[in-house]
Amino acid sequence: MFNCFSTYLPDFKDNMDKATYFENIPEQYPNFIISNQIYDKFQKIVIENNITVLSGISGAGKTELLIYYTLHNKKNFENVFWLHGEDMLNNSSLENFKRGDVSINLYSLFNKTKTLIVIDNYNKIIHDNDFSTLELGFNIGSKIIIGSSSISVKANLI
Repeated sequence: MFNCFSTYLPDFKDNMDKATYFENIPEQYPNFIISNQIYDKFQKIVIENNITVLSGISGAGKTELLIYYTLHNKKNFENVFWLHGEDMLNNSSLENFKRGDVSINLYSLFNKTKTLIVIDNYNKIIHDNDFSTLELGFNIGSKIIIGSSSISVKANLI
């Protein structure tokens, strides 16, 4: 469908594909309140680590904290992707990541541009090699934040 625009707007298709993911951050609950102390500590942890896992019981406010962090830090990243745990279960690779009928190479974007990937409601065991191909991205400041109520970490992460 977008091929007709490629002569005049060569990035049009890529930008439209990304639109499904960019700024796809859920709306913040209007009564969400967070103390500066908790937020500052969380932000410090994210800054110091390539991968941050936020784990806790259901209803504790993990998703709201992730939304708050993402909304207040998206200007620090060239790309922001909000993914759901279900998206991760349905995709075996970040190289050809699909949501619906849209496919995007998250691996390439993450490693070439400063990218924030937030994975909410991720309920799968994380192994240290799950994100080993993203080292180039981590070197340029890309980050992954994972929220889950039942997460297991099998080894030290990158």
